[in-house]
Amino acid sequence: LREVAAKDGLQGKVVDLTIEEFTRNILDLASEGLNAEEQWMLAYPRWVLETKQNGADRAINFVRKHKKGSLNAIVDLVKQRKIVLV
Repeated sequence: LREVAAKDGLQGKVVDLTIEEFTRNILDLASEGLNAEEQWMLAYPRWVLETKQNGADRAINFVRKHKKGSLNAIVDLVKQRKIVLV
């Protein structure tokens, strides 16, 4: 599941279930288990479903739209995300 989500974003599929469908199901379950004061914790997954773009989707789009080619796009993506390589 993790590999599919990272590679294909919300459109990725495991068996007959998309990552988006799986996320919606889990979000519904999580929402039922939280009280009103805790619902804020689901803001990011709700935003992901609303925009239909998870981190992988945004990274894929960034690399595809980059003007300087794939390697430069990945370097710029790392800089943009402030990822620390060790």
